[in-house]
Amino acid sequence: NRCAVSQRAAMDEALLCWGAMVILFIWRWLNQYNDVQSCMEKLFCGNKTVTRWYNVGFFIFGGLILKTTIDIVIYEYNPNQYNFLDQSKIDKNLAIIRNDPSSEMQEEDLESLWMSRPLKIVSLCSPVAAVLCFIIVVYQLRSFVAGSGEQLKFYKSRFVHDSVLLTIATPMVYAAMASRANLRVWTVMTGSAWHGRARTCPDCTWEDLKNLELATFTTDLGSAAAFQFMAVGLFGKLCGFCLKHSKFIVLKKDDVMSDTQELNRYRTRLSWAALQGVYAYVAVGLLRSMVIVVSAVASVHLDQVMVAKVQQDLLEKTETLNLAVTLAGVLNMFLVGNLEDITEVVGNSNMKFNGTRFLLLVSQIQLSVLQLFQTDSKLAKKVSESAFAQAHLKWLLDHFALSDLESRLWHASLLCFECLFVVLLNLWCWRQQEYAQILDKIESIETADNNRGGRQRNAKAYNLFTCGKSADARGAMEDALEDQSYIALEDDAGRNAAV
Repeated sequence: NRCAVSQRAAMDEALLCWGAMVILFIWRWLNQYNDVQSCMEKLFCGNKTVTRWYNVGFFIFGGLILKTTIDIVIYEYNPNQYNFLDQSKIDKNLAIIRNDPSSEMQEEDLESLWMSRPLKIVSLCSPVAAVLCFIIVVYQLRSFVAGSGEQLKFYKSRFVHDSVLLTIATPMVYAAMASRANLRVWTVMTGSAWHGRARTCPDCTWEDLKNLELATFTTDLGSAAAFQFMAVGLFGKLCGFCLKHSKFIVLKKDDVMSDTQELNRYRTRLSWAALQGVYAYVAVGLLRSMVIVVSAVASVHLDQVMVAKVQQDLLEKTETLNLAVTLAGVLNMFLVGNLEDITEVVGNSNMKFNGTRFLLLVSQIQLSVLQLFQTDSKLAKKVSESAFAQAHLKWLLDHFALSDLESRLWHASLLCFECLFVVLLNLWCWRQQEYAQILDKIESIETADNNRGGRQRNAKAYNLFTCGKSADARGAMEDALEDQSYIALEDDAGRNAAV
């Protein structure tokens, strides 16, 4: 039995996942500094790749998937426990709870815990899809990192590298957290949430325990969503980088003496304006994630039932806004991905990021669509009140009517298979050779950037040193400025050999 797993421990586990996610993002930011990499290289006897943020992430989520798989095998797959969600074993467990007066379980509560046979099959197979996601993603990212390891030493925009890695890794993270969310719903629908209450929440009723588990369900999927926000944000940064170096926005005269600061400011403003939908999605998503984080922290110190209710209320009130910015973000990604400035660098960006957009849509909208078929939904109420709907839609709701728990379990289970589909799509769209070409193009853009920066600094030096000089002196300086061999591309701004 799952009596050893308490509700407080479940919330602590969700909080631990959030903490690990934050540490992972901070470590990724620190990894961009060469001094940090050098320290890690000395600490691990010359092997600095073992502490790279993506390897740390593999250990975290690999361990999470392993723990989830072990729990499912021990409890759900075990013939001595729930024997692949055998209904007779579940009914026996629920009867004990129903006969306990302290549970305050009602007859309608028992009806909401019933699982259809197709739902059982899909939910029991979903952990296998999550494990496959992890194996395929590790294989693909290992080839990417191994093939571009030397190349990464020579360019500064590691966000391109991280953007691709996060894009490929996001479905793996979602599959891992969706499997954990599956466990939360199973814990309620099998009645195992009632066990162990004496040590954790002796005064809680069945409804209180159910609300706690569903709050943890939301927290698990919120952790995966935070990872997705990071990936979409880096996609926006990659597109912004390409737009800021657009070949279509140039000075009228190709003159090394011209000041390009206004041009650069205009390009920056344009890149931000072109990606407002993407950044709005990330901003709203991070705010909702903060609600989940604060709730997870508060549940350790405050009344868990109250915190879970507040969390659910806040998330439900912002659901409409979240759906709106999700659609805006997907449309923005599609439109920007067709711009020539981006396709010249990334290639067929819309094809490469199709999986990201698909996962973005289903992760945010799928549960809302499933909830339309719930017996207590607004759609069901309108059908019951309308004669026309009774004649044309009642059969649909009768055959596909879901409880709240069923819609959540369908959502988490389908997410695992949808993540597997996205992983296979990324495996086909993202090839190591194309990825290396993207790095080459980014390096060329940065080299040209350094070149323009050096020429701009030389132009200022020209104005300084030729003030009052003869025409011959000015001509000699102009010849020197045109000689590219004098420009040290990788030197500091103040160390220019031409000057």
